[in-house]
Amino acid sequence: MSAAEAHPTLVGVFDPAGALGAEEAQRTRAALAGGGVPEVVSERHLVAGRVGVPRRLGRRDTARPSGSLAMVVGADFSTPAGGPSLEERFASGFRSRGLSLLDHAAGDFLVLVWDEEGRRGLLAQDQLGGRALYYTVEGGRLLFASDVVTLLRIMRVRPSPDMLTLGHKAANSEPPPERTVYEGVKRLCGGHALELGPDGWRRRRYWAPRYRSPDRLSAADVQARLWELVCASIQRRTADATDVGLSLIHI
Repeated sequence: MSAAEAHPTLVGVFDPAGALGAEEAQRTRAALAGGGVPEVVSERHLVAGRVGVPRRLGRRDTARPSGSLAMVVGADFSTPAGGPSLEERFASGFRSRGLSLLDHAAGDFLVLVWDEEGRRGLLAQDQLGGRALYYTVEGGRLLFASDVVTLLRIMRVRPSPDMLTLGHKAANSEPPPERTVYEGVKRLCGGHALELGPDGWRRRRYWAPRYRSPDRLSAADVQARLWELVCASIQRRTADATDVGLSLIHI
């Protein structure tokens, strides 16, 4: 696996006014550094692309059923052989369920969904923030990418340092989780999504941790349950792989 496949990149521009053009597509293509081709999701509203998606997804890594499109970057998803791809399920699910389609999403992921007919979409990341999505506003447009370097490539002007974040780092304290070292560039926090629509975009929390009374289990039952969960996680990540390796480290 190449470095790009180990760290897939999602990048794009959204304009609620529908005034995008060839310039935005070209800048998105340049940001992908030749490793991917941006897809015009909506002629004037959204331009986005990816690079480094694992090859095992083949040609089914982007779906557009019934005027919708979904791009997913994640490591904990698999799809049954012969069934609809993950992206196809996201695309159709968003049209019928909206933000609630994320209720049962698992693993570390980034997802971009766009409904062409409804002129609405969704940018979201996993519940715990295992992946990263950075965004900024430039000229009334939302620019986003899964890493800061790529986001800077599609910005017209390089932002100034964010003094609040630098102050926190100098004082060895944590800045607000959405702040970055660049002024005006924010990181989407875990369990949050950006809803896209004709009136712009808004950030919404779709998940929060909830307390549940612990199960009363013996040590042996806990050990068995833990192994069951580990096996289930490995199966989800490798169900569509042909060769699997396992490295066990004893500490």
